[in-house]
Amino acid sequence: MGAGKTTYGRKLASALDLEFIDLDNHIEKKHKASIPFMFDLVGESGFRLIEHRTLIDVLNGDNFVLSTGGGSVCYYDNMKLISEQGITVYLKFPPSFLIKRLKNAKRKRPLINNFSDIELTNFVDLKLKEREETYNQAKIIIDGTTMNTKIITEAVLDYSNNQ
Repeated sequence: MGAGKTTYGRKLASALDLEFIDLDNHIEKKHKASIPFMFDLVGESGFRLIEHRTLIDVLNGDNFVLSTGGGSVCYYDNMKLISEQGITVYLKFPPSFLIKRLKNAKRKRPLINNFSDIELTNFVDLKLKEREETYNQAKIIIDGTTMNTKIITEAVLDYSNNQ
């Protein structure tokens, strides 16, 4: 959360002249409900199943850039599934950087909008500790503190050309 997956995913898709798909937006359109509503209705485990099934549908397409939610790759072997179909990229940030970005965007994010600064720090630290092992399975890991669209695009093209 807060790493810029959607922003940089759109820019990468544009640079590569590919379709861009945001998995969360795709889920919301398909189910005609917001992610927070689905979480409330079916809980996290129910939502993760919906997310997984939608991901499988999306991965049947060709030539696109996909942005997932921060937890998407951590369930149902989704990281493996995505990696088998394409090139996975982890935009890696230190917790302090993510916390600073999220503090400025809390009102846009229902999951964290009521968190105090301490709660936000604890949340980010916990989620990174839980997810880091999975995130590090990405084919490309980019230092988020120095990244830009050119760096991401070159990394993806280099990886693709060397496979």
